[in-house]
Amino acid sequence: MGKATQSFVMVSLAVLLVLAGCSNGASGKAATPTRLPGATASASPTKAAPKPTPTRTATPSAGPGGTPSAQGDTFKEALTAKEAFAVADPVAKAADASYRLFEVWGCTDNSTNYAKDEHLVNGECVTWVFRYTRPMKPGSYEGYHELLLWVGPNGILKREETLKDKAAAVVAKGDVADWKVDSKEAIEIAEREGGKEYRQQNPRWDPGLFQSDENAVLTAHLEFVPYFDVTYTGGKEIPGAKSVVWTVKYPPADRYVYVIDAYNGTLLLKGDATKH
Repeated sequence: MGKATQSFVMVSLAVLLVLAGCSNGASGKAATPTRLPGATASASPTKAAPKPTPTRTATPSAGPGGTPSAQGDTFKEALTAKEAFAVADPVAKAADASYRLFEVWGCTDNSTNYAKDEHLVNGECVTWVFRYTRPMKPGSYEGYHELLLWVGPNGILKREETLKDKAAAVVAKGDVADWKVDSKEAIEIAEREGGKEYRQQNPRWDPGLFQSDENAVLTAHLEFVPYFDVTYTGGKEIPGAKSVVWTVKYPPADRYVYVIDAYNGTLLLKGDATKH
């Protein structure tokens, strides 16, 4: 190959290399710089981690009279008797310091209209009713004041105060300080003593099952008086009770009845309605 030809080839290669570099620049592809030995790479800017979104908690809703929520800002569908009591008692004492707790009704609108509430299988209710009483006059047994408080997870739902001036005084004999067993423990005792087995054998009457009979109503009732039961004890007081007792009844028509000492959890009575 002659010198002229070699020169032409070299010039052509140079032109091609230049064109190739221009082509890369036009496409937006930048050459990766080669780091020299010992040189420190510059730190790439780190993208800031997104700030966590604050969790929104439910605002405690107040019942009549500005009563705070039973569970603060924690959402609950139902609550135990003692959780509800923590809301009811200050309201009762604010109404009158002489009010004493007489009865507590679980999952009910009043003493006779119990609601079907599957929460009670776990010892909780959507609504608890607290009945407080005090003499019409100090030391008098003629007439009394009655205060009813309905309590749900968000506080006081309703309250009623009535003067029963034509009736004999209803006086609580048990003390709130002796109320040690909450509704959850009372139901656990009843379940352990045969209630759970009964439910499993009779799914139609299982208050914890959505598809159970609409009359499958489990009840729980706390009393601060000596326990009397006409059906099972002939109207006699049940011995051993500390005058604060839970009565748990299984459907239908009180098929099984469990009376539990609310002071120490002792099972005072286990009744079977079919045998009486």
